[in-house]
Amino acid sequence: MLGDTLIAIKNDQPGRKPEVAPYAVRRTSYRAVLLVVAAFIFIITGVVVGFVVIHHTPSVVPVSILERLNFEPYVVRQQDGLTVDQSTYKYSASEAGMVYTISSSTAGRLTVSEQATPQELSDGSSAFSTLIDSMNRQYEIQTKGSTVYITQGSQTNNQVAVMNANGVLVFVQSTHALSGDQWQALFSSLYQYKLPNPPGYLGN
Repeated sequence: MLGDTLIAIKNDQPGRKPEVAPYAVRRTSYRAVLLVVAAFIFIITGVVVGFVVIHHTPSVVPVSILERLNFEPYVVRQQDGLTVDQSTYKYSASEAGMVYTISSSTAGRLTVSEQATPQELSDGSSAFSTLIDSMNRQYEIQTKGSTVYITQGSQTNNQVAVMNANGVLVFVQSTHALSGDQWQALFSSLYQYKLPNPPGYLGN
């Protein structure tokens, strides 16, 4: 039986050379096109997924730290030229906060400190403005709907960037002065990590 073949043969006249029926050619071409399109989609999907996984990998905060936080922290989406040293994640008992280190190919080594925003330091409050001024405010940048304040650090040439957003106070300290574009790129890589349990949940 040749029921599975895609080519139909016309041979209704003795001695006549068999011909490929036109509909068989169209049917074969249609299936070939479908296979090519499916293969193309499969390849493109693999490339896109691979790119996202390799170049935009979220940093992983240890569960032992997440369980102790009373806020949802900002973490870095690792990408080309920007990585997080996973071993540097630390819990700070004095501020009930978190500290970790970022390595940037253009900005060098950066230390990130985070804590829940004290009520008296809400963004826009006079107390928060006083804090930024006391840190020697230099300029501001806008990113993801939040204002980032660039201040002069305690040492020559280093800076501290401060973001006060969604109940989280974020400090990023550099080892040398960065450009506004470098700070913009760094803070654009931050996203707020949504905890699976309420902040401060310690489980059983």
